[in-house]
Amino acid sequence: MFVKSPRARNKIRHWFSKERREESIERGKEMLTKAIRKSNLPLQKVMNPEVLSAVAGELHYSDISGFYAGVGEEHVSTQNVIEHLNSLFDPEDAEDEEHDTTPITSRRRGPRSTRMPEWSSRVQAMCWPSWPAAAHPFRRTRSKGS
Repeated sequence: MFVKSPRARNKIRHWFSKERREESIERGKEMLTKAIRKSNLPLQKVMNPEVLSAVAGELHYSDISGFYAGVGEEHVSTQNVIEHLNSLFDPEDAEDEEHDTTPITSRRRGPRSTRMPEWSSRVQAMCWPSWPAAAHPFRRTRSKGS
């Protein structure tokens, strides 16, 4: 870009960033509408500005356009938004998830460095065949006379 002054360069950058933001907002609206339809939520009820501003606030966005831009730029997944919408429209399920008493169990694992996948031994066998000690290409063997 050949521009004569820094002010002109900044105006051009501003114009491009504004265009990208508008495209992101449109893309975010389309993505969100498609995800809402896919999840069988009532579109007219969900696309209400009050509902969307509540979800935007929960996801730490100050306004709806920033929220749409975040969805369009994929900073926020549509699945995450759908989960928040479900919790707004069906609070009983959200309470059940919060008060779930199912114990979380995890397997005790050793340190990462000691765990090797089962296929690694086969790969090692293919890449590094076992050589007899006398014919190993990387070991020096001493002759008995030296």
